[in-house]
Amino acid sequence: DSHRELDAPVVEGLTQVRLHEKRAALYGAHNSMVYAPPEDAPWTAPALSAAFVRAAPKIEAAYVAEAMTGRPPATFFDDFLSEAALENLYAWCLDATVWFDVKPGYLGAYFDDGFTPPALLAVVGELRAAFPKIIGDKELKTAWAYKYDSAPTNEGIRVHADPAAVNVNFWVTPDASNLGAAGGLIVHRQFRGDAGDWNGIEHAAKMRAHLDQLERDTGVEPLRVPYKRNRAVIFDSSLLHETDAFLFKKGYRHRRINLTLLFGLP
Repeated sequence: DSHRELDAPVVEGLTQVRLHEKRAALYGAHNSMVYAPPEDAPWTAPALSAAFVRAAPKIEAAYVAEAMTGRPPATFFDDFLSEAALENLYAWCLDATVWFDVKPGYLGAYFDDGFTPPALLAVVGELRAAFPKIIGDKELKTAWAYKYDSAPTNEGIRVHADPAAVNVNFWVTPDASNLGAAGGLIVHRQFRGDAGDWNGIEHAAKMRAHLDQLERDTGVEPLRVPYKRNRAVIFDSSLLHETDAFLFKKGYRHRRINLTLLFGLP
């Protein structure tokens, strides 16, 4: 009943003291990593799936060929992680108390704040070998995960761009939690943010009007990637992108979770 005591009206000096003690105990845990799943580091099992590793040379060749045309590249592929790494990262996202960034409709966990599951570090290393031309020795600028509330009105992350050379984005929540047909990511293929316009979230309405006009004028449709567990999207990180409309089941384990890796300078 401690939550009732926290909400109790302060009518006597004793109640006020008890409230102060309860709140002080909670403050000590606020924005702290109270729990991280116990596991051996480094991760020694394969982090990427064998199917992805076999397909990686063709994926990379097509990505590089598109970049050489002058068009910012973007593509997606399935069966990204090994089953062990996928389940480990999903469980880590559910259990670790690293979700310190509170946004409208979602929470963020960041590499610099303790979001460092060993399986994710193994993914980074194996991606360098799988994509030597796309990623290779590019610096890992940062990594994060976002966990979204399942309210039907939640629009996710609005149109923006991230300052890096390569963006790798993938999903770990089971497909059974997804009640919609889409729920993934929209990558606007024909537009790059520039140095003064990396993040359009604060000006989303203006950005949206601009993008809609560009798409009408050019006839180039954005890349719409439907949600699928263990599907990864890789693209030039200067491209504007946004969460597609989504509808997930209610309940903590059903919340939509995406992980992002950013490599290199833009």
